[in-house]
Amino acid sequence: MDKQKRHIGLSILIVLLILSNSFGAYKLAIDSEKFIAVYPSFSVTQIKALVIIPIVTIISLVAMWFGKSWTIVITIIMFAIVIFLDVYFNVWYHALLASVSFILLMYFCWKSKNHFLRHQK
Repeated sequence: MDKQKRHIGLSILIVLLILSNSFGAYKLAIDSEKFIAVYPSFSVTQIKALVIIPIVTIISLVAMWFGKSWTIVITIIMFAIVIFLDVYFNVWYHALLASVSFILLMYFCWKSKNHFLRHQK
């Protein structure tokens, strides 16, 4: 594999995470009634504010595709916010999935470090 290219695992994971975050943004913005039915501790205003998290994550993932290293910092911040909210609202299955996704993403970013370094110049 050419050391200048993005690892295939990173490419696949970015696409999957963009799709899942798009679905999450849809559920939070459009289908919030079902979300409230499952998690009644959330208010409509909180849910509408939470839609920012998947939108920022999607923007960060698209920039990651193009090798922008600042996206790693944004990803860490978004992950910390998501984990805090998941623990606070006892959404344990999402905390587990987010943690696994984050660990895989950071692993593939590390494996693709030359992809990010190439775009720094």
